[in-house]
Amino acid sequence: LVLGGGEDAERAARSLSSGAIAGYTLLGVRVDVGSVLAPDGDGGEAGRLLDRADDVVFSSSRPEDRSSLVAFLEKSVRHDFDLWIVPGLADVVATRVVTRSLGDLPVVHVSSRATTTPALVFRRAMDLLVGVPLLLASLPVLAVTAVVVVLESPGKPFIRQRRVGRDGREFRVW
Repeated sequence: LVLGGGEDAERAARSLSSGAIAGYTLLGVRVDVGSVLAPDGDGGEAGRLLDRADDVVFSSSRPEDRSSLVAFLEKSVRHDFDLWIVPGLADVVATRVVTRSLGDLPVVHVSSRATTTPALVFRRAMDLLVGVPLLLASLPVLAVTAVVVVLESPGKPFIRQRRVGRDGREFRVW
């Protein structure tokens, strides 16, 4: 499924419909990204296409479409498809993104599939088994660094910042 309008979206649709990209067929093209972002059950034909899509190519230079990209990323998790974003030239030049090609278009893969429970448990166990001993081992170095910062510069040696974590919950980090 190709979402968005413009020359890049048309080129992606042509590459997919021509069979030039092995293993892919074009389900449809939706210029109006908002029709796909409608709440579940309200998407009509666009929503049904999204349910059938294994991969979605997002290509839009319209600011209103870019601002809705976060909502679309969340939808990709619920609908279990791979999302590919066609970056603009400034996106590719300004950052060191890893791109692949869809015909003659660069695309950036967005991994949005949910992590499995065993993977989350394993990650948390590794955090605790490796991270806690390393933190304890580094405490003397952190203490010396804090003393040096206090002696050499004005202000406190540590800062606190507000961050946003899983499910949008805020927490403070030192």
